[in-house]
Amino acid sequence: MTRSVQVGGGHASGHAGFLHVGVGAAERAEIRVKWPDGEWSPPYRVFANNFVIVGRGANAARYWYPPEN
Repeated sequence: MTRSVQVGGGHASGHAGFLHVGVGAAERAEIRVKWPDGEWSPPYRVFANNFVIVGRGANAARYWYPPEN
């Protein structure tokens, strides 16, 4: 599956926020990011039903958990 995300486009900087990608009944997924200059990230293996943060140059996706109230 391919998903394109565009951030900004105006005179101010933008922030991408979270992007939901459904994986159906799968428990895991492998994701890659194609950066604006055309460079690809390495493949990241992640577990379903989680939030992950992908940083350029990172060797692994970083899991993010909402703060507890």
